[in-house]
This record gives sequence, structure tokens and C-alpha cells, in this order.
Amino acid sequence: MSWWRCGRSGSSAGAATAASARRRATVEHSVYAAPEAQGQGVGSVLQRQLIVQARQDGYHVMVAGVDAENAAPLRFHERLGFVQVAQFRQVDRKFGRWLDLVFLQRLLDDETL
Repeated sequence: MSWWRCGRSGSSAGAATAASARRRATVEHSVYAAPEAQGQGVGSVLQRQLIVQARQDGYHVMVAGVDAENAAPLRFHERLGFVQVAQFRQVDRKFGRWLDLVFLQRLLDDETL
């Protein structure tokens, strides 16, 4: 498992994790940017580092699960070369309504960021 933190002036601006998922060749990740750091490139820095580390660790695919109605992280992943591969309907409830889950993947053999 990889874990990275990005800080500014002694505070945490964001964090990211990646851990083996479902199969040995696949890694699933999570990126979090503090509200005051969003839109400033913190997530991109962390995500790129996770991609580099996953390649070094020998993974072939990186996957992400995103709320289907949350456009910002969907665009974020697409900018970094992820493509949507599945959408699961009504997998969870939040604030009294059902949420759909989108899975995105990126093949790590592609060396571009």
C-alpha cells in the first residue's frame, strides 16, 4: 500500500492512498484535497505520484470508484488518462437517496501523465 501526503506551511493540503484491489495486477486509489487546497493542483500532484509508485510496484491497472453525480472528480480522472468502464446503479444511500457508482480505470503501461 502506498500513502502520500501533501502539505503547505505545516498543514496538510491533501492525502492519497493506493492499495491492491481484487486482483494482484490492479490497484485502487483514493485522493483527498482539503477544501482550501482544491483547485490548486494538490490532487494532481498526489495522483501523479500514485501512478508513478503503482508502476514501480508492478501494477498494470489503476481503478477509481466515483459517485456518478460528482462531476469534478470524474473530470479530474479523465484529465489524467482514466476512462469510464462501468456504472453501478443504486449501490449506496446518502441523504435519503440512492447513489450510482462509476468505475474508471487507467492502464499503467501508458507512460504518459
